Amino acid sequence: MKSKIKKNVYVKIIYGKYKNKIGLVKKVFKNKNYLIVDKINLVHKHIKKNINSSKSFIFLKESKIHISNVVFLKNEND
Repeated sequence: MKSKIKKNVYVKIIYGKYKNKIGLVKKVFKNKNYLIVDKINLVHKHIKKNINSSKSFIFLKESKIHISNVVFLKNEND
C-alpha cells in the first residue's frame, strides 16, 4: 500500500477511541500497515519484578494503529 504517511508527519485519527485527535508519527511498519503516533492509543505495560529489580511497576506506552484509521495532515516542517 503506497502512502504519504512517513515518520515525523502529522496525522489525524478518523476512527476509534481517539477520533479527531492529531499526533506526530513516531514509527511506521510498512510491511504490516501499522504506525505509532505520539501520545495516541496509550496502553498499560505491566513489568514483573525479577532478579535485577526488586519492584514491579506499570507504565504507559504507545500502541500501534492501522494505517487506514489515520489521514495525512502535514509535514513537521510545514
